[in-house]
Amino acid sequence: MDTTKWKCGLGPIGVYWKIRELARLENRKIGGQLERIYDEWVEDRRREAAVLDQGENRAAGEVNSDEDGSRSASSQG
Repeated sequence: MDTTKWKCGLGPIGVYWKIRELARLENRKIGGQLERIYDEWVEDRRREAAVLDQGENRAAGEVNSDEDGSRSASSQG
């Protein structure tokens, strides 16, 4: 086996069987299925980080508007 291209990973047998079944259903080999699972996980983390960044930017904007004397909707209550 070419160890510059392939590595072996250990995991619970139940996870192996689930990945194997997904690969079979989606007409992939197990390696291709693992790659797809990983790529989807990375994309999900990026989306989650973008949402969190937007929330932090909004919160920072509210703090800045309060500091300059203007009143935000949350402080008018």
